[in-house]
Amino acid sequence: MNSITDIWINSKRTFDSKSLAQILSFAGDGKLKDNNATSKEFRELLEQVPSSLLRQFADNCLAEKFEDSGFALQDIINQIGSRLGFVVENGLYRGKQNDIGYDGIWTSSEGPVLY
Repeated sequence: MNSITDIWINSKRTFDSKSLAQILSFAGDGKLKDNNATSKEFRELLEQVPSSLLRQFADNCLAEKFEDSGFALQDIINQIGSRLGFVVENGLYRGKQNDIGYDGIWTSSEGPVLY
């Protein structure tokens, strides 16, 4: 079985007619959850796509509500931080008891930036 990154590398045109929700459905079980196959595949894909597609994905999350759109946007924003030169630690999608909730920690040479 191919990951969504493999699909991207081998057949970029497949993505032309797909919404972000459809693309996510190709990954793992299609549901973004902390540390599952879907989130790992999606984050791997985000590392590969051009910035123009990151913007398209972000716009899609904001314009069309779909299940996990907020979680997808969280990963997209973290990828943008990485491309800006920050070292990014992804946060949790859903809060957990006794865990500090954050979407991501971006660290620069001047120290961490929480958002």
